Amino acid sequence: MKFKHIILGCLLMAGWAQATEPTSTHQVLSQINQFQMVSKRLASAASPELQHFQSLKDAGFEHIIILSTGLHLVEKTHAEALGMTFEQIKVPLTEPSDAHFSEFKKLMGANSKGLVFVYSEQNWRASTYAYRFNSIQEDAGLLAKN
Repeated sequence: MKFKHIILGCLLMAGWAQATEPTSTHQVLSQINQFQMVSKRLASAASPELQHFQSLKDAGFEHIIILSTGLHLVEKTHAEALGMTFEQIKVPLTEPSDAHFSEFKKLMGANSKGLVFVYSEQNWRASTYAYRFNSIQEDAGLLAKN
């Protein structure tokens, strides 16, 4: 009978050890809806949950940009409490413009050091702006090499 309890205890402890084993940063960030690294310093995703902000901070992200017309005071307060900058560009879903993208480029220039995380509700605007910005950077790099 004691033998059964010892085996059961070992199995329970093994399960507890697996459940509390730390997860990698990559695993945690992949839990953010549509998270993708666009370049070495820029990532985009759909709106993260509040608990993901700590994971972003732990992964080295210093700057957060949201492309949305809504109010995001809770996210802003949370990000800034963690020591990250939080900027919003009010990009309407149906009418993004070159002026909005110019503002995004300006913020990327101002945050030229450190990792930047850009998001929008469904990642439509964020992934588009991130891809467009990354393409411009790659083109500029190719031009500089020639």
